[in-house]
Amino acid sequence: MTEEAQRTAAGIAGFLYLFLMATGVFAELYARGSLIVPGNAAATAANIAASERLFRLGTVSDLITFAGDAILVWALYVVLKPVNRNVATFDTQQLQALARVFIGVQADGYRIGIEFFGLGSAVFGYLWLQSRYIPRGLAVLGVVGSLVAVVVVSFALGIWLIVKGI
Repeated sequence: MTEEAQRTAAGIAGFLYLFLMATGVFAELYARGSLIVPGNAAATAANIAASERLFRLGTVSDLITFAGDAILVWALYVVLKPVNRNVATFDTQQLQALARVFIGVQADGYRIGIEFFGLGSAVFGYLWLQSRYIPRGLAVLGVVGSLVAVVVVSFALGIWLIVKGI
């Protein structure tokens, strides 16, 4: 006997299967597929610059797909939980292991993001310096601070790999 919550969740899951297929296919095959030239970064960059809106729409479609996937998993859990709760859920040890994985992935993503942020920020600082729109000292401080962030993270990562490994 199904409950109302299961029927509602089943409808949501059905909609998301179709909707997320569309957003995922659009992002992967149409948006990126028409812009990315395998093995040719210059042509890819030119395509993205010429079709910036399509590239942005592909990125937004990916974000919608990723968020929708989380909702889909929840909906499937609600529908299938009565069938076998032990298979549909994680035990305490599995949840703890999963939490450790997500914390590690988040930390790694943050470190990688800091590298790109620092490099990008250094470029913007240099452009501020060249533009003379802001005081030169402030622009130099921006460049130096950005590069320090990159060096510190790289240094910390290097030490970690030497001492701890992977």
